[in-house]
Amino acid sequence: MTERLKLFCFPFAGATAAVYHQFRRYLPPRIEVIPVEMAGHGSRMKEPLIDSVAGHVEDLRPRLAPQMAAGPFAVFCHSVGTLLAFEVLHALQQEGVEPVHVFFSGRHTPDVPSKTSWHQAPDSVFPR
Repeated sequence: MTERLKLFCFPFAGATAAVYHQFRRYLPPRIEVIPVEMAGHGSRMKEPLIDSVAGHVEDLRPRLAPQMAAGPFAVFCHSVGTLLAFEVLHALQQEGVEPVHVFFSGRHTPDVPSKTSWHQAPDSVFPR
């Protein structure tokens, strides 16, 4: 029997790990879906929110490293989750821990500037 692949899923900003529970329904049993919960969200609601990428890396690296180092793993991430996953993986790479696959969704690559700064757009551009 082949070893199960762990699929760590990093949510988008403001979401909880619960957004990835449905993945289990659609993926084969050989893929173990592991939703990553951020401090201050979902099952970690009682913990203080973290307001920096560095803070998330400091929080998540020791939580995820043992599971990731234990066998083959992949990462799926969306939107802001891509930035957090990238930085956590970069930190783990320094320890020799690397995924077999990474799936980035909903965010441009760091070397390509965004053409739209939605966070700076006036309210009038958003439909009501």
